[in-house]
Amino acid sequence: MKFGKHILSQQISGWGSYYLDYKFLKKIINSLEKGRLGDAALFATGVRPDEIPNGSNVPDQQQEDASAAVTGAQILPKVEGSDELQIHKAAFFFKLERELEKINAFYLQKEAELKARLGTLIDKKQFIFQARNSAKLSKDSPSYVALYEGFRYFEKDLSKLQHASIESLSPN
Repeated sequence: MKFGKHILSQQISGWGSYYLDYKFLKKIINSLEKGRLGDAALFATGVRPDEIPNGSNVPDQQQEDASAAVTGAQILPKVEGSDELQIHKAAFFFKLERELEKINAFYLQKEAELKARLGTLIDKKQFIFQARNSAKLSKDSPSYVALYEGFRYFEKDLSKLQHASIESLSPN
């Protein structure tokens, strides 16, 4: 299975927008490889070349000229030769860094949510066990069952986050 399809197949439902946009990064690399530096610059800034003005209704040469005009005037400075390639490589790495920041921010958000939930569950556990020692609270009581379910859901959500972080590091 190709890497891009593997990433898609391992995504957790509802979290897709927080995964690495591998397909978009690959388009940047392919554009650089094929010498379409203008397209690569547009991709690196989050713009698809077909989104530029008159992009879909003009011949390929005009589209390339429009892409180059947008790229030169609005995105990257106009330079020649290997300097141009270096600037476009920098644009790729800029986009890659934004993707990694997006993933990291999401992970930190989920981690903070799980820490807060765990703190609440531990507090409830201490309260229930104190009440249990003084009043002989049974395991069938609604508060005990709710606490147990809370820990089960916490474990499930923690496993999802661990799976997502392991998958993002796994090359297979």
